[in-house]
Amino acid sequence: MTQFKEKINGLNLTENIAIAALSQIAALKLEPSPEMYSVWYSYYKTDNQDLITAVDRILKETPRPSQDSFEKIVQKWNRNEREERKFRDNVSDVVSDTLQNAQNISENTGAFNNTVSKFINSKGDTSPEAIQNLYLSSQKTLELNQQLLEKLADTQERMHTISREYETMKKELVTDSLTGIYNRRHFDQELPLILQETDDAKSGCCLLIADIDHFKKFNDTWGHHIGDTVLKFVAQTMAKCFEKKDVVCRFGGEEFAVLMPFTAKSDAKKYAAKLCNVISKKEMFNKVTGDSLGHITLSVGVSEKIKRESVQEWFIRTDEALYAAKKGGRNQVQTAA
Repeated sequence: MTQFKEKINGLNLTENIAIAALSQIAALKLEPSPEMYSVWYSYYKTDNQDLITAVDRILKETPRPSQDSFEKIVQKWNRNEREERKFRDNVSDVVSDTLQNAQNISENTGAFNNTVSKFINSKGDTSPEAIQNLYLSSQKTLELNQQLLEKLADTQERMHTISREYETMKKELVTDSLTGIYNRRHFDQELPLILQETDDAKSGCCLLIADIDHFKKFNDTWGHHIGDTVLKFVAQTMAKCFEKKDVVCRFGGEEFAVLMPFTAKSDAKKYAAKLCNVISKKEMFNKVTGDSLGHITLSVGVSEKIKRESVQEWFIRTDEALYAAKKGGRNQVQTAA
């Protein structure tokens, strides 16, 4: 990889990024599609760390990576590109307004400069009329530019508003409104992509399903408001217990799921055990009355995806591990065979 990156140093950046991208596609005997080119161009441009990490992982783990290995990255990259394209379409009018206003300011300033030049070249014409014309021209230019600057400020605010609304919309679509962690929708979106990424990796993908023990009884005893507090606590604790690459979500009700890419089953079990330990040590209190609500516990099932098994079969094995944890006394982790 370094031999291509060295070509970029000291040369025309854009041109040589393109050369490096095309050279790498040829060296790896990949199909030179526009989508593949955009991935490698971004890789050498070093403007997307997640993409760089994904490519480097393939190159490290597979001496002679296949077309399929990179197609998985291409698919995920293009999906992200489509989402960003929606945002770019929304702001295109704003950008056009900005450019138009900037051009108008330039034209107004140019017109004033012409007036000044004529005055200078008028061979000392300092008559009241000439000075009055120069003054009026300067005032007109200042007023027009001030109006345009106000429009630019308004355009900038519109840009910020659109950006905030877009980010909020994206987050709301994949966030559980109660707990603040990812929802089932996000899980379902990420699942096929993660499985594609981990299919050829040495360490595959693990699935963890956790269920709050006796949650219905807890809800019936203390009420749904307290139950919601418990769900939030479990969700926030889970978000802290796993790595950034892992997908932690509320699956529904009192059930949570975690996708753990590039993780061995033994390591996934350690994470699950740590989670159970942290949850069980926390004594819950009613914030209004101060009464102790006792401790809550989790039962967790863990499994690693087996090659060629369907997603449904994988989930069934994980559910069976969760059931074994419940049957074995709860507050524990069981792994699928």
